[in-house]
Amino acid sequence: YQSNDVALHYQAQAFHVTAGAQTFDGSRQGASDKTSKDNTGYYLQGDYNAGANTYSAGLRREQVKYSYAPTSGASLNAGHDLFAYDLGLNHRVNAQTSVFANYNLAFQAPDIDRFFAYDPTYTYIVFNGFISPAYSRTLSVGLNRVTDRNKLKLTVFYAGLTNEIYYYQSASVSMNTNIDRSHKYGLELQDNHVFNDRWAAGITYTYTRAIIDTENSGGGAYDGKNLPGVPTHGVTAALSYKPTERSS
Repeated sequence: YQSNDVALHYQAQAFHVTAGAQTFDGSRQGASDKTSKDNTGYYLQGDYNAGANTYSAGLRREQVKYSYAPTSGASLNAGHDLFAYDLGLNHRVNAQTSVFANYNLAFQAPDIDRFFAYDPTYTYIVFNGFISPAYSRTLSVGLNRVTDRNKLKLTVFYAGLTNEIYYYQSASVSMNTNIDRSHKYGLELQDNHVFNDRWAAGITYTYTRAIIDTENSGGGAYDGKNLPGVPTHGVTAALSYKPTERSS
């Protein structure tokens, strides 16, 4: 694959703007086929500081083209015109505390590998067809509290997803496909504390629920079930020690 990224940044006292373009041209060469993905994206993102409030916004548009060309048989083509945006607000309550909210529409265009799967009948990799891009709509709200020795951040979120990409496998069928509708919600708590010049510690806890709302290819068998592979609880702990000023 070959990718390019060109960006222009503008910084003023109260606001910052970034605009750019990205391209990606990639291909997968098989023994009896060639599959390619070409996409071009344009984006604009900025933030504006207005005293106690900081506003942020972003837009992205991306055009994606896929092709599948077997050595024998007809070639297949697909394309998508994708759009995303992001809106955010951060409000400073006082010198130590701020609250924030963010809402975004995001997409995930399938990569080439998502069009292939293991065929349990013939025991080799086969083309499983083009699948749809995934879309998510996410609302996040949270709190930041920063002191001289401690930094605390709490975020809660809810995401509604359309065409979430996943790998389906049974005794006779294996393929990459889409979940028609699903949702996730949860929270993340981060806390970092500096005890003294030598010792510091941090911990991150996440709680996530991932639920399948509608999955038509399963005939309703998976509706309302938990999405496999998404842990409900996650904990990361870290401890750092500096024996000298130049080592840790």
